[in-house]
Amino acid sequence: MGNLNRQIMYAVLMSIIFGLIFRWCESYYFEIFFGPALILIGQVFLMLLKMIMVPLIFFALTTSISSLKKNHQSQRLWQGTIAFYLITMLTAIIIMMTAFNIFSPGTDSELLMNPAGVSGDETDKTSYSLSGVIQSLIQNPFKALASGNIMAVVVFSIFFGLSLRSSNKNIQNVRSLMSGLFDSIMQIVNWIMRFAPLGIFALLTDLIVKQDMAVFMELFYFIAIVIFVILFHGLVVLPFILKFFTKIKFMDFFIKGKEIFITAFATSSSAATLPITIKTLEKNYKIEPNVSKFVLPLGATINMDGTAMYEAAVALFVANIVGINLGFSDQVILVFIAMAASIGAPAIPSAGMVTLVIVLSTLNLPVEYIALFIPVDRLIDTFRTTINVEGDVVAALVMNRFIKKS
Repeated sequence: MGNLNRQIMYAVLMSIIFGLIFRWCESYYFEIFFGPALILIGQVFLMLLKMIMVPLIFFALTTSISSLKKNHQSQRLWQGTIAFYLITMLTAIIIMMTAFNIFSPGTDSELLMNPAGVSGDETDKTSYSLSGVIQSLIQNPFKALASGNIMAVVVFSIFFGLSLRSSNKNIQNVRSLMSGLFDSIMQIVNWIMRFAPLGIFALLTDLIVKQDMAVFMELFYFIAIVIFVILFHGLVVLPFILKFFTKIKFMDFFIKGKEIFITAFATSSSAATLPITIKTLEKNYKIEPNVSKFVLPLGATINMDGTAMYEAAVALFVANIVGINLGFSDQVILVFIAMAASIGAPAIPSAGMVTLVIVLSTLNLPVEYIALFIPVDRLIDTFRTTINVEGDVVAALVMNRFIKKS
């Protein structure tokens, strides 16, 4: 693990160096050879992680739930995890909205007069309804597994895991089989991790080279506030919570978990980072497998602090651009809509762009303005995904401490 950590750190440093060189030189060779090669390597790495994430979530949740004892400890884990995720997400949104109410980015902005080629055709006009959400959650498990519907997989995994808690001998045999299959999945994770330094190098280099700086400068004030508040939540709020409940020191937390955060930053997918998160916490922090296999997969699907913060920020920014004053009642609604939309967001890159439609539509804000954020979304997505994953890690460490005490 130590050797892999060094390789990943070297990969990050090299990606910064090569990315800046290719960007400044506008190299012909990058366009013809290096660019396509980086895209291919990055896509292969992401595909490997996505290949393993659905079975990993299924087997991890199923084996964790099936092995939970029918006592106070089990109830403590369920209730504590859900409460932690909801409270930290609510806190994150309130912090972001407070910052936007103080600094009011977008007021008197010229983006209203020249909205950078915004077109309603560039946004996802998919309609959302309560029945549609329920149908997406309760599906044929094989269809959910094949289509990568993470939330539906989680729902079925919970039911299946509960069914395996029976004392029936045949069911106990199935539980042993599921445990063995999870071990097999983790073996595949070990193989994929050998490819991580190269995959991270390719993804970060491509990001640095291709980031659209023109739109970045137009939205600089918005981007600066969003990233600052996200970093404040990740470097101050979450570490404070961790220190308060577990006594784990700030530097120890980030040093032992650096491969998790680097992978989350590079892939922009909390689900794709899940294999590394589970492996790292169990090795570096000796976390209880029952805790990691329950808290982390659940967090990768419903705990989205960074995504919820971003959606609230975009709503307030668009409201300022078009001159709509969102009063206290509107902002209260925004808090809960941002939470609900982020919980339903798939754990894939730029998923927040899709759920922004729900947020803006609910507040009667112009949905077409989502197109303004498309060029810079990939950059911001790296930060908000890293915070999403950090929230999962902190939750797992806190719950691990609680379970050991109970």
